[in-house]
Amino acid sequence: MPADRRNTVGIHAFVAAVALCGATVIALSLAELPDVRVDLSTIALAVLAIASAPLVVKVPGLPTTMSVSEVFVFTILLMAGTAAGTVTVAVEGLVMSLRQRNRRLLRTVFNVTEAALSIWLAGRTFTLVAGIPAVAEHTDTPLVVVPMIAMAAVFFLSNMSLQTIALALETGASGAAFWRGHGIPLAVNSYAAAALATLAVSEDLELDFRAMTLVAPLLLVAYVAYREAARRVDDAQRHASEVERLYTEARKKDEELRQAQKLEAIGRLAGGVAHDFNNMLTTIKGYGELLQEDFSENDRRHDNIAEILKATDRAAGLTRQLLVFSRRQVIEPRIVDLGAIVAGTERMLGRLIGEDIRFTTSVGATNAHVLADPGQIEQVLLNLAVNARDAMPDGGTLHIGLARGAPNGAAREPGAARYLRVSVSDTGCGIPEAVRPQIFDPFFTTKAAGRGTGLGLSTVHGIVQQAGGVIEVESEVGHGTTFHVFLPEAGAALEDAEGDAPAAIRPGTEAILLVEDEPSVGALVAAGLKRAGYRVLSASSGEEALRLAQGFPAGLDLLLTDVVMPGMNGRELAGRLACARPDTRVLFMSGYSDDALLGRGIRTTSASFIQKPFSLDELTAKVREALDAPVFAQPGF
Repeated sequence: MPADRRNTVGIHAFVAAVALCGATVIALSLAELPDVRVDLSTIALAVLAIASAPLVVKVPGLPTTMSVSEVFVFTILLMAGTAAGTVTVAVEGLVMSLRQRNRRLLRTVFNVTEAALSIWLAGRTFTLVAGIPAVAEHTDTPLVVVPMIAMAAVFFLSNMSLQTIALALETGASGAAFWRGHGIPLAVNSYAAAALATLAVSEDLELDFRAMTLVAPLLLVAYVAYREAARRVDDAQRHASEVERLYTEARKKDEELRQAQKLEAIGRLAGGVAHDFNNMLTTIKGYGELLQEDFSENDRRHDNIAEILKATDRAAGLTRQLLVFSRRQVIEPRIVDLGAIVAGTERMLGRLIGEDIRFTTSVGATNAHVLADPGQIEQVLLNLAVNARDAMPDGGTLHIGLARGAPNGAAREPGAARYLRVSVSDTGCGIPEAVRPQIFDPFFTTKAAGRGTGLGLSTVHGIVQQAGGVIEVESEVGHGTTFHVFLPEAGAALEDAEGDAPAAIRPGTEAILLVEDEPSVGALVAAGLKRAGYRVLSASSGEEALRLAQGFPAGLDLLLTDVVMPGMNGRELAGRLACARPDTRVLFMSGYSDDALLGRGIRTTSASFIQKPFSLDELTAKVREALDAPVFAQPGF
């Protein structure tokens, strides 16, 4: 038989046994009640006992509540006998059960019969002990300390034992823990109630109203004092809990700050490394293009140089991925082929996810174009792939697929936006349903300490929203997870873009002041510009550029300058040159692509900026664009 089934049978059997015994004593008490002398005082005490049953106070610092109704019940027991006390307690238990919102028959039966049985045993014990000759012969009244203590002890032990057994059978709670939390306070409560009842009854077993004038205020004062003490202790506990919560939150914020500082340091390092790589790649790519022009397309060396240029482009892509990882790339939305990005993830992610994970891709949609930053799309796939890898510590399958589809709730009528769906699926441990609403929250992570920052999925969510898309997740614990990224299709925008044929680049004769602190890059750019027909003045610093401009009698048509240089940077140089030569246009170039440029007032998406690495054709096209632009369209200083 299952454990829960055994518990149900046990609690029903126990309550049935208690109910049988309790019903028996209630029946006996009702049979005796006509022979009991019941006066107005007894009735008043019974009403007070039933009315005061809800008046309980919480013991400060413990999960126990104490009642004042036992005083009136014990007083009835002493004045009118066990039968009257038993019937009063049975009615009190019934009234209390009916007041509860979640009334249950089993609980009501137990509350009525258990209390009646406990008080009946207490009353019989008092009568038995008071009738012992050794006790009775030393006093003219049975109301002595010994029978009173015996009565209180039997009531406490019976009441506590029955409740403990019922709780253990119903909930599986520890009986020992229940006694530790409730035993001493309830024992004191039973003894105090019996002592006050004894004080309120005179020697001839009549209610002593003089004593009641002492007992009643004492009860009232004790009740108020206990409530106030309980309130203050509860307030102190709440304050302590709030302080602990604030301390925990402060530690969490401090940890988040340290993580952010680590990311900032990594980002700065990545930005510096990317700058140096971009300078070197610019040199390799430029000289490779110059060298390739010396050989015909049928020459094997022409193909060899083409492979060098392809490797340079791949290296530039790796540099861009480094900036993607450090979250320092500049956002440049443009029409991109989502199918090509998905197909290229195998090369990008192959080494990252490990050899024990089978990685596959599928592209089920042709002409899959979106308007987005390609670096950010790669970052989305990178973060989702890393999450999938971490969810499969013992290996598994990772699949990235592309198809057409619409998110839940998207409009289906004609003319509504069409979506492309990128799905990243794994066979990992899955995401519990309880934490799914939080997975996109910043700094939320279920990974072990030191294994994750909690920024991966929040970054993915932000990128997808910025691109006008939607992200959905399907997961089942033990059966893997699938993230669906929906991005608006950009078919119309692509057609417009493809309809514009690139214009032929007109050769130039203008004078250009070139400023580049990296000698190899400066020599390459100067050679490429001279090949295009421009007159070039080369300088390696801002100060040298100003001296050349001052000594150059003719007009300067364009300042082509690096942004970040030792001493005077490109922005300062452009500002100072504009004072002397306001008609000179400006074109900035840089291997940086982070806030190092934005902090210098350079908008990397403007027409007056070109990002390294670039080809010589890209450079001459950008130079021509800058020279043909009106002067007022140039950045102001």
